Amino acid sequence: MKKLNHPRRSSAWNIRQLGYQAARRSIFSVLIILSCSSAYSQESRLGAVLPAKGLQMVMPIPDGVRGKQIFVNRGCVICHAVNGVGGKLAPALDAKAGERTIKPFEFMARMWRGASEMIRLQSMELGYRIDFQGDELAHLFGFLSDHSVQKSFASDDIPDLIRDMITTDSKHWSDKLEKLRQ
Repeated sequence: MKKLNHPRRSSAWNIRQLGYQAARRSIFSVLIILSCSSAYSQESRLGAVLPAKGLQMVMPIPDGVRGKQIFVNRGCVICHAVNGVGGKLAPALDAKAGERTIKPFEFMARMWRGASEMIRLQSMELGYRIDFQGDELAHLFGFLSDHSVQKSFASDDIPDLIRDMITTDSKHWSDKLEKLRQ
């Protein structure tokens, strides 16, 4: 994870601090840096809370390719589809082509809203709850926000063991979930 110094400093200063190669890795890293620094500099007009002087905000730089691996290896693909590949039980997670704004906190809020159902399904299908580290969520967000990386996602990216677990019959799983709720 890279540290962003005081968020009220200029976006250009933050990008220089991260270094050319880190910023170049993904357009999303630059967009997140710009959105974080501008959101905090616009004070309370947008409802943002300015951090106390001297605090640093740490933001992992999303890597869509690593996020694709996490999406597959952690089993998200069992229930969710991207680019038409994956399960049909949960909502498809395709990025919008040409989208110029990314919202990492909205992504986290959507995951939070679906957390109880995801945990139930993970327990049923995998026998355990998937646990993510912060940087893994950032990479997952990078994949789910990057249409260009998603375009290359194909069933060949999924190991046979996971491919056999993909839920295509939503009625079957809906019945199982209903029994669990009772």
